[in-house]
This record gives sequence, structure tokens and C-alpha cells, in this order.
Amino acid sequence: WGVRDRRGFVTLASIVFLDIAVQDGFLVFVAFLMVAKQVPPALAAFAVVATLAGGVCGKFACGHLAAKLGVVRSLVLVQSLTAIVMTVVFFSPTIVAFILLPLLGVVLQGSSSISYATVSNFVHDARQSRGFAAIYTMSNGASVAGPLVFGFVADSFHLGVSVAAMVGATLITLPLAVYLRSALNRTD
Repeated sequence: WGVRDRRGFVTLASIVFLDIAVQDGFLVFVAFLMVAKQVPPALAAFAVVATLAGGVCGKFACGHLAAKLGVVRSLVLVQSLTAIVMTVVFFSPTIVAFILLPLLGVVLQGSSSISYATVSNFVHDARQSRGFAAIYTMSNGASVAGPLVFGFVADSFHLGVSVAAMVGATLITLPLAVYLRSALNRTD
């Protein structure tokens, strides 16, 4: 498959999996979160749009952030902000939560711009298409698994427990990002 550093590639794939699982899980459940805050369902659906609007900007902004700060610092910053803002959105009054959703979208969806751009560091030039195919396949699996797992948690316990699980999954990426630094150093 042309992977130059297996541990680094697996670490990156793990970050991508958790990141995309949380992204898609949150996008599925943000409307339910707003309904739980007593928002009418028609307006609660707008929460998804607000989060996605921020995400469009986040793809661009986080790419620039990675160019300025580097991959690891950017990932740690963006994932930390994701966990913090997701928690604040959960506990905030409705109007504050709605105002924060575009910001959450920036960091929630922008992180994938940082991680996807890192694939080429771990794969030989002649095998780049295979490396990206593996990562994108992993991310598609996470898109399916995330909403299912977080939905099961919400149904079995409570929506708040599901949000806490998303925050926890996001925080797991922090030590993985630090480990990614040594892998990136090995490939330079």
C-alpha cells in the first residue's frame, strides 16, 4: 500500500475515524439537542444549517491554521475548541447555543482539513491514491458508525450522555495528535 510509517498512518487513521464519527454524530443530533432545549422542531432543524455554515468556513480556516501553526498544534487547538464549544452549547441557554453553532461548525468540520492534508506524509508518492482511498474509506465508515453508536448511547441513557461521549471521543484525539508529532518527525 506504500505506507512509509505504519504507526503514524494508523494514528492518523484513528484521529480521522474519531473526528468524523463525532462530526457526523453531532450533525445528526444537534436538532434533537435543540428540541430538548424547547425549540420548535422547524427551528431546531436550522441548527444543522447553522453548524454546517460554520463548517464550510472551517474547512478553509483550519487549512490556513495548519499552514501557520503546523499540523499537531492545529489539531490540538481545534479538537480542544471542539470539545469546549460542544460542552458550552449543551449547557447554554437556547439563544447562546444557536449563536455558538457556527463557531462549533468551524472547528468541528475544519479539523478534517488538517488531518486529510497529512496523509501524504505517511505514504510514498507513487501510492498516494491508495493512502487517500484508505483514509476516505475509514472516514466513510466513521460517518456510519458515529451516528449509530451515539444514537444507541442516547437511546440507552440520555442525549446528554451521548454528547458527553462525543466530547470524550474528541478528547481522545489529543494524545493521538501528540503521538502523531513523533510520527511526522520520523517521516521528515
